[in-house]
Amino acid sequence: MSKKIAVVGIGNILLGDEGIGVVLVNLLKKNKYTEKIDFIDAGTSFFNVVSGLRNYDKIIIIDTVFSGKAPGTVYRCEINDIEETGISGVLSLHDLGVMQSIKLEKLVGGFPEDIVFFGIEPKSIDLSMELSDEVHEKVEQIIDKIVNELKKEGVGILMTPGES
Repeated sequence: MSKKIAVVGIGNILLGDEGIGVVLVNLLKKNKYTEKIDFIDAGTSFFNVVSGLRNYDKIIIIDTVFSGKAPGTVYRCEINDIEETGISGVLSLHDLGVMQSIKLEKLVGGFPEDIVFFGIEPKSIDLSMELSDEVHEKVEQIIDKIVNELKKEGVGILMTPGES
C-alpha cells in the first residue's frame, strides 16, 4: 500500500514572494502522478489545516523563510531537524507559525513524523501578486526538488502541463 501524502503550500499571494508556497502547490497539482497526492492551499493559516493532516503518512510543507540569504535560496529539512538549521525562528509571517502548530498537534498525539519542509527565501513581500524575478527564476528548480521528494516515496509523474 502506498503512503498517503499531502503537499501543503503556505503564503499570501497578495504579498509577492510571500505567496510562493501557494503558487508552487498550485503548479504542482497540475501534474499527473502515479499515486494520489493531496495538494492543499493553506493560505496564511497553516493552523486551520494542520489537524486535518493527521491521517497522512508524509507531509511536505512549502513556505517562505526569512533568514537573510540570497532571494530564491531553497532550504530542505526534516521537520525534526529544523531547529538545528537555524531557521526555526524565521519560518513564517502567518498567524501561528508552522513549528508551533505542529508542536501543538504532536502534544495531542497521532501526528505524522515524516514531515519535510521546503523554505524559499523571498526578495519582496510588498503588496503585489507577482513573484520577484529572483524567486520566479527558481520556480522550476524548486518544483524539481519537490518532485524528487515525491519520487523518493515511489511517486512517478505521468505528465506535466504542456505535454501531450
